[in-house]
Amino acid sequence: EEKKEEKKEEKKEEKKEEKGKGKEKEKKKEDEEEEEEAEESPAPAAAAASSAAAGAAEQAEFCWHGKIDKNGICSAADVVGRLVAGQAVDFLPPVLTVTGRMELGQLLEYLLKLASISTTRKRSSFLLSPVKDDDNGKLSNLFSYLISRNRAGHIKLLFCEEIYLIPVKKGDPYPDFLNSDTTFRNAGIASPIDSLLLVVVTNDSIKKK
Repeated sequence: EEKKEEKKEEKKEEKKEEKGKGKEKEKKKEDEEEEEEAEESPAPAAAAASSAAAGAAEQAEFCWHGKIDKNGICSAADVVGRLVAGQAVDFLPPVLTVTGRMELGQLLEYLLKLASISTTRKRSSFLLSPVKDDDNGKLSNLFSYLISRNRAGHIKLLFCEEIYLIPVKKGDPYPDFLNSDTTFRNAGIASPIDSLLLVVVTNDSIKKK
C-alpha cells in the first residue's frame, strides 16, 4: 500500500512538472512571436516619417497633370509633367494648346542666356510622359512634327506668354540651358528616349488671373 501511494505521488509530481514546462514553452513562444512582430513592424513614428517622406518625394516629382493639344497634330494628349529643373509652378491650366512655333536653335540659345539677362525671370522645366498608350501615339506625332521642322512649340496664356514645348531626340544630350541648371539631376546624360520638354518662363509678378 505504501508503494502504491508513493507511485501516485510521483506521478502527480511528474504531471505538475510537465504542466510547468508546457507553460514555460508557451510563454517563450509568445515572447518570440512578439519579438518577430516588433522586428517586422516599424515603430509608429518611423512609419509616419517614412510615409511623409514618400509623400513629399511623390509631390516633388509630380507637378502637373493635363492635356497637350495641337490642332490637326495632337488631339488632347493626356500627360503628366514631372519637374526636372527649376521650381514648380501652380498656375498651369488643365489644357495647354500649342498655337505657334519657334526656331529651335534660337530658342535654346535664348533660354541658355536667360539667367544672365534677367534676375526676375526664371525657367521651370517639365518632362512630359503619356498617361496611356494612345496618348503616347499622340505625343509621338507632335514630337515628329516639331523635330522634322527644327521647331519648338509655343504656348501662350493671358498671364504667361512664355511656355515652350521642346523636342529632344533619343541619344542627344539634353539642352545646355538644362545642363547649366544646378537643379537638373541628369546633367551630361543623353536622353534615353524621344522626349518633349515643357519649359515655363515666369517672373516674380506672375499671378493667375
